[in-house]
Amino acid sequence: MLHIFLAILKIVFVLVSIVLLLALAVLLLLLLVPVRYRASMEKSREFTALAQIHWLLHFLSVRASYREKEVQLTVKILGITLTGKETEEKRSGPKKRERQADIPKRERQERQADIPKPETKQTDMPARAEKQNARKEPPDKKAPRKGKESGRKKQTFFQKLRALIEKIKNSFYRFLEKIQAIRDSAADLKERIQNDLDFWHDPHTQHSYLHIKKELRRLFKHYLPQKLNGRLRVGFQDPAVTGEAVGLLCMAQVFTGANLQIEADFERPVLEGKLYLKGHVRALHAVRSLLSLLADPHCRAAFRRLQKLRVP
Repeated sequence: MLHIFLAILKIVFVLVSIVLLLALAVLLLLLLVPVRYRASMEKSREFTALAQIHWLLHFLSVRASYREKEVQLTVKILGITLTGKETEEKRSGPKKRERQADIPKRERQERQADIPKPETKQTDMPARAEKQNARKEPPDKKAPRKGKESGRKKQTFFQKLRALIEKIKNSFYRFLEKIQAIRDSAADLKERIQNDLDFWHDPHTQHSYLHIKKELRRLFKHYLPQKLNGRLRVGFQDPAVTGEAVGLLCMAQVFTGANLQIEADFERPVLEGKLYLKGHVRALHAVRSLLSLLADPHCRAAFRRLQKLRVP
């Protein structure tokens, strides 16, 4: 019995270790293997664009393209296309709807012809004449009614006046309540602003802000395209606007170097050229930055205080 129990424990231990090793391998793949991306754009007569993302030697690949005012998306795993054929189905869908909507007019006319039309009955004419005669009343009967209505108006005049006074009084009280509510909301807003300012000027918050800024710079350094080249030709109707736009674009050459060529056209409005970029994103850098922020006591203190501020 003991040998059987030990053999079962050995099998369970081997299975658990295999599962843990597989989970560790998947975790290392997700952290260390980068997601590579590249994109290209061209604008001459028409605008065309192509973007590709792949991971782990094209184990997972995504391709998106824009050409002739159509967007195509393709997702593949191990070379097997998961999406990409849906565009054809979407195109065929509206056509089917249009075919179903194009019902022959003859069938509709035949259906309407089958419905019997209501015939005008001559018996309705006397009834209408009686109703019209009933509406016309002699002027002698209306005289006493006018007297009664005038008496009722005199009786209800004071009631209407009282109702009007009550209405004015209630509207005045509501106006005072609205003013008080505005004052209370203004006081609450002032208190919130003061609390936010105190939170911003707190030493923990300032240290956390500098730490977050440092980590974001590091992430941008890793995630920005490592390769960027192209050629752009820019022009506007106003030469001054053209000069300002070209100046702003030339500032991008600080990051791209001489790989991005920018030309200015001061004679006619134009925007054309080519652009190509390539880079990669590794999850390890994001995890490292997150752990660095969590390990900082100033960040933890600022986060706890922020939670207290946001709790109603």
